Amino acid sequence: MQGLLAASRLQADEPGFDDVDPADATLPSGHIEPQARAVGVHGDFDGETCSWRGRARHNTQKQAQAAKCASLIATTRIFNGMDGASRIIVVILLCEDVRTVDAVHALATSVTEDVDAIEGSIEDKTSLQFIPVHYHRYWEALDATKAANYAPFLLSPNVEVPEAGNTLFRMLQAQGLPAAVSAIPPDPSTSSFNQKSPTAILKSLFSFM
Repeated sequence: MQGLLAASRLQADEPGFDDVDPADATLPSGHIEPQARAVGVHGDFDGETCSWRGRARHNTQKQAQAAKCASLIATTRIFNGMDGASRIIVVILLCEDVRTVDAVHALATSVTEDVDAIEGSIEDKTSLQFIPVHYHRYWEALDATKAANYAPFLLSPNVEVPEAGNTLFRMLQAQGLPAAVSAIPPDPSTSSFNQKSPTAILKSLFSFM
């Protein structure tokens, strides 16, 4: 019993781990701290990791580009072939003195000579379907532009765009437009169109649209 007490007293007198100053502590030779070992292993594979990440990033970009191309091809595939869908061109009048039929025939014959009228629309052999929207028909214009691929706006060479045409244009802008372009059909019966220079006409169109 006395021996056990002496042994415990000796152990209590010996300096423990808590009593040692960290600055004075020394490690055996060959000992590597876990943190240093982890850093060393990571350093060995750092170049490989960067290279692998670069290849993965490049593959991801290629896959995204391929998916985008496939989506574009699938979108335009419905227009290809003899049985493909027609591209819809909605012709919208912003002025009352423009003749819809003459403007549509001028647009259609600039592409092909064969033009046929089918149920209020005009089709040709180039898979184009022209849908003229008469003046001051707001709901018809709003519904037609939802399914249109192109929307040419016709302005008058003689008069300014009235309030009704301006209101229709703002409504279509708020709803959303397809590929839109503005045009002024020439009027052979008047010479006011010829008196204006093309630069002035283009400037007027761009300022409005």
